[in-house]
Amino acid sequence: MPLSLFAARLCVVAAMMLAVLGAGAAWAQYSGGSGSGSAEATIGSDIYTGGANSSAGSSSTDDSSLAHGEATHIAFLVSPSSTKHTEPFERQPIVAVLDANDNIVTSDNITTVRISILNNPGAAVLNGITEVRVVNGLATFSNLRVDRAGYKYILQAAANSFVQAVSDSFDVFPGTGPKFAAVWDDSANTGNGAYYIYTWIETDNKRADLPVDDGDDYCVDASIYDSTGSSVKIFNLKKNDQKDWCEPDNDFWTPTSDQRKDSFFIDFSIYWSGVEYSTYAPMDLIKPTISDLEGVNWDEIGMIKIKTDAINWTDIADIETQTD
Repeated sequence: MPLSLFAARLCVVAAMMLAVLGAGAAWAQYSGGSGSGSAEATIGSDIYTGGANSSAGSSSTDDSSLAHGEATHIAFLVSPSSTKHTEPFERQPIVAVLDANDNIVTSDNITTVRISILNNPGAAVLNGITEVRVVNGLATFSNLRVDRAGYKYILQAAANSFVQAVSDSFDVFPGTGPKFAAVWDDSANTGNGAYYIYTWIETDNKRADLPVDDGDDYCVDASIYDSTGSSVKIFNLKKNDQKDWCEPDNDFWTPTSDQRKDSFFIDFSIYWSGVEYSTYAPMDLIKPTISDLEGVNWDEIGMIKIKTDAINWTDIADIETQTD
């Protein structure tokens, strides 16, 4: 066979093979190899199932990612998990920037997403970093926490001019929270006796850890008020180096005779895991021993009981002495 005829037939076969390959093959997206950096790649029409380039035969890779169209909205990919109010969400929310066909706009590294509480049954505050910039189209939150218990909370996310997205509902369960104790010491205040105040945080019915290295940053001074709302004492508190509580910083309170006739409540705060827990609580100032019944309010059965529990009711002399 003449060489020229053989060459011609070879060209025909090659052309047929290229035609077959061109009809049935599709070019995959790539990030390396001999074609890396090329501005355009030809692809088969069956590559796309969504996005602005759906069913397209070719697209420029320097426009945007071939896997999505322009951003049109945002949505929660992950909603928060139900948790206790003292803990961050075990499952933190993730918000995505999406195109019209719900493809993630992976080329977006600019949009900022802000999260807030939409449905707030516990009048709570959303603690943590609530504003995050997306990375490859996803805003991933890491330390959000709702500080009050409640059922059916819902979060909302906002970004640019997009319609706000809403999360699935979730519950926040109550933890124990801040606690205090007013402790009487007969030997304090040069033998006149005095009260000391201690505060701590409880969660899941156990005392929460307060790391030693943060020192007094956990402890906030406590204020005691009488029944008129007037402040009668401010306690200076510090953290105990060996215990997970705040204790008096060389501070005590000895109520006067008139103050012993009144009722009191305490206003105090304590920091834990970067959050300030505050509460009001009534104070039961019960002295462990009874010296006399001077100033008993006989119209208040609780005070009568406190003052008479130690009386020996079988000894008439003791009764007369303590009730005279």
